[in-house]
Amino acid sequence: MEPKAESVRYERKFLPPTMPLEHLLALLRQHPAGFREVYAPRFVNSIYLDTPDLADFHDHVAGLPSRSKTRIRWYGPLQGHVPGPILERKYKTGHVGWKQSHPLPPFHLNGNGWAEPIRSIDRSASLPDRIRAPLHQRQPVILTRYLRRYFLSRDGRFRLTLDTDLAFDTVLRPQGHARLIPSPVPVVLELKFAPDAAADADRITRAFPFRITRCSKYVLGTSLLLFGAD
Repeated sequence: MEPKAESVRYERKFLPPTMPLEHLLALLRQHPAGFREVYAPRFVNSIYLDTPDLADFHDHVAGLPSRSKTRIRWYGPLQGHVPGPILERKYKTGHVGWKQSHPLPPFHLNGNGWAEPIRSIDRSASLPDRIRAPLHQRQPVILTRYLRRYFLSRDGRFRLTLDTDLAFDTVLRPQGHARLIPSPVPVVLELKFAPDAAADADRITRAFPFRITRCSKYVLGTSLLLFGAD
């Protein structure tokens, strides 16, 4: 799968130590790059799809250089009417990532199972066959939910997302009543930038008092819910 040049980006993730949220926000605002909050915080909900043998999960755990994830994403309330769901295929080769996004028909979640998001794929007449075909080999595995804050550097070349209140639920149960389990990792900070900004990325990351690390919410949630790992 060849990405479009404008969609390619680098991602660097950090797991800040436990501290009051106000202290962490102050650290971000004091960064020399002049990060400022640019959108209102919002909840992000995702249902991840994988093969029956969890091929995508195991590819990520093994750290394969080329890997992908598939999810249905929506924003705001977890239950009720979902007006703008999105199907996303996220690809990564080395440290470079990109994703393809396709709008899905609205659906409604009322606690009677997680089948509606999957049915929305079948109802999407505009979904390309090259995207639809691999989905026949995938099934819903877990749901993730977190509160996301968005920041942008002064020069507009670097974006930060700060995710808190991270929780997971299995979607393999027949009933869709959410039983969210808090994540053992409370906060995830992610720096995102285009290839033409890569030369300055080390300067940006060195100004954070946190180490760069690997962290996939899908892997984290699947390890916790299906394998009992934390």
